[in-house]
Amino acid sequence: CVGQRMAMMQMLLLVSSIVRDYEFELEPDQTIQAKPMMLTRPGSAIPLRFRPARQASEERGPRCTRSA
Repeated sequence: CVGQRMAMMQMLLLVSSIVRDYEFELEPDQTIQAKPMMLTRPGSAIPLRFRPARQASEERGPRCTRSA
């Protein structure tokens, strides 16, 4: 299909534009078990918390400061 590559690229751009507005963190007291395969994958689902990036940065404070 001629439009398949374009559709996949648009999907990737859409997902990345949504994901960048959020901050993800692992649930407290959770560990990730690796599943040995040709590609490393998690052994089970990874419980995550996510929240808007602006809210996360306000709670945490500025990441870095620039000096002029």
